[in-house]
Amino acid sequence: MKRTINDHFIDYIQDWSHYEYFLLGSYGSSKSFNTAIKLILKSLQEERRILVVRKVFATLKDSCYTDLKDVIDFLDLDQFFTVKKSPLEIRCNVTGSVFLFKGMDDKSKIKSIKDISICWIEENELSEDEYKELKDRMRTKKATPHIILTTNPTTRQHWAYRRFIIDEGITEQELYNKRIISHNNIYYHHSTYKDNYFLSPVWIRNLESEKNELLRAIKVKGEFGTVGQKIFTNLKQVSAAEMQQLLQQTRGREYRGMDWGFAVSYNALIEMVADADKKELYIFKEYYCKDKTNSQIMQDIKHIKDNGYRVIADSAEPKTIKDFRDAGFKFYEAKKGAGSVKSGIRKLQEFDTIYISEECPNTYREFETLEHPKNERTSEIDEDKYNIDPHTVN
Repeated sequence: MKRTINDHFIDYIQDWSHYEYFLLGSYGSSKSFNTAIKLILKSLQEERRILVVRKVFATLKDSCYTDLKDVIDFLDLDQFFTVKKSPLEIRCNVTGSVFLFKGMDDKSKIKSIKDISICWIEENELSEDEYKELKDRMRTKKATPHIILTTNPTTRQHWAYRRFIIDEGITEQELYNKRIISHNNIYYHHSTYKDNYFLSPVWIRNLESEKNELLRAIKVKGEFGTVGQKIFTNLKQVSAAEMQQLLQQTRGREYRGMDWGFAVSYNALIEMVADADKKELYIFKEYYCKDKTNSQIMQDIKHIKDNGYRVIADSAEPKTIKDFRDAGFKFYEAKKGAGSVKSGIRKLQEFDTIYISEECPNTYREFETLEHPKNERTSEIDEDKYNIDPHTVN
């Protein structure tokens, strides 16, 4: 009997060429059900030990376990599988593949499992350390390992946002626009309820009636939400060609700024033009990296020295600034004091428009993401704090 599968998930179901799979979607997008399809089909093709995990074991029976059972029934594969309720287990009678269900609320049982080659984590309730621990469990040499994370988006404060978006240099808009991205052995997949053929009109109407802005972003659009106060509302991202046209039409002055980082934090060099008369800022070039030595950075930004450009650099690294000046760069310390970050942000807020080239994705992400968070105790906006460490804003 012919079975219909949501088109947007066909490539995902068939792809096994990546190590990590990051599925982000709205409520009702069918990401979990299609992951169950992907895993059931894989278990029929070759022998696998598949670990299915949620934060709390008790939630597995009514989620992943039920999805896998429903898929077996949906695909008319009942004769090929043995499904057990106590303990929760699904076994493929053809290949010997087995699905094991565990909760991170009993880590001792996780540590005792051997030869796991696929791990499915449903809902991103885990901590980053728990995620890394599960990756460490897949040490088998019998098969290529894969780890799948299916989740509704949370806020941008969640570790997954930093891990899969910031650290990998992926922008939210790129993910929402392209919807499927292959990058650095990670398969990104974005979906919404509109990708699911099987939802009822009543269910859709109820979902679309959500009015809360944060919940609407997460539940309806399948996008990361915001819980604080956005700092910049004057941003406009433009193409490189549009940026060139804007630069030709301005008589503004060029400026360059450098923020230092290394292993954890990022080095960020921003090149821009400020037009005080038009009250417009044009950010046309960025350099954004970590884990690089001074000599490597000097080579990467050689055009700065060759053109004799003046750069205002973070005064927290006077020795580094001296190294660059000794190498022929015109680097000068920024005069920072108490409240200097807030003062700088207010100057940026005074521009009617901040144009950011698409060739500066990290700059746009940081400007667009930057917020004053809410105080957890009072729920009041804390204007002295920021939700991220913005290297391009400093």
